[in-house]
Amino acid sequence: MSLRKTSINVLIALTMGYIALFSHDHLFHRSGPNAPENTSTSAAGLVGDEPSYDVQIFSRDPLILHIRDFVSRAEINHLLKISEGTYEPSKVYPEGNHHINRLSRVSESAVLPQDPIVRRIKKRAQRLQGWRGNDTVLERLKVQRYAVNGFYSWHYDWHGNLPEGDRVTTLLVYLVGNNCTGGGTNFPRLKRPEDPRWCQIIECENDEYAGVTFKPIEGTAVFWENMHPNGSVHYDVLHAALPVKSGQKVGLNIWGFDLGWKAPSVGR
Repeated sequence: MSLRKTSINVLIALTMGYIALFSHDHLFHRSGPNAPENTSTSAAGLVGDEPSYDVQIFSRDPLILHIRDFVSRAEINHLLKISEGTYEPSKVYPEGNHHINRLSRVSESAVLPQDPIVRRIKKRAQRLQGWRGNDTVLERLKVQRYAVNGFYSWHYDWHGNLPEGDRVTTLLVYLVGNNCTGGGTNFPRLKRPEDPRWCQIIECENDEYAGVTFKPIEGTAVFWENMHPNGSVHYDVLHAALPVKSGQKVGLNIWGFDLGWKAPSVGR
């Protein structure tokens, strides 16, 4: 069995809650240390060459994965191109009431069309988190664009107030962000790890915000489970898009929605 296939199978097991079976924090998807990046800008080339990526377990409770090179440079360029001209001011959704609130969210959103490249990235996201049953579907992919002073204050991706169905997973992919300051994704209830090697992907020198802040490194992604294994909502996945101080940040949201989810009758 190939290393790539083995790694995908291990990830499927992890997302199903069998983390205790594995002792290593690194799950490698590359075919080699210098695996070439697909640089084709044609639709045919994009669809034909599936990029490789590396996965690390960042947290086990809640389950959070950091994924390096989840999308290629060519895919990023394509997503940015097809989202142009379709952005609208982002809204907040308290109690199902959709409206613009610049006190808690300042950004622009664009729902992506279902072209072959977008469908390819959706399939990649489905493989990453494993086969969760027919009730779990991926929502339409949405791009979020943040200019200077753009932000989204602390919130949950799960709704919590629906009688049935909810967002059970989040996959956040950074498309633009290498040249911006600020704009990280902050989880205030997570404990910052002590190993300095994590400082490549999280902020370690800036103590302005408590918890863990992921850097918006282009092409990388952060995946997390919004629920406990028993189905109850996980309060430790509270997060925010921190204010962009200079430059621009663009992110891609991929949400997994379980149509059959119901709040459990007992605690966690």
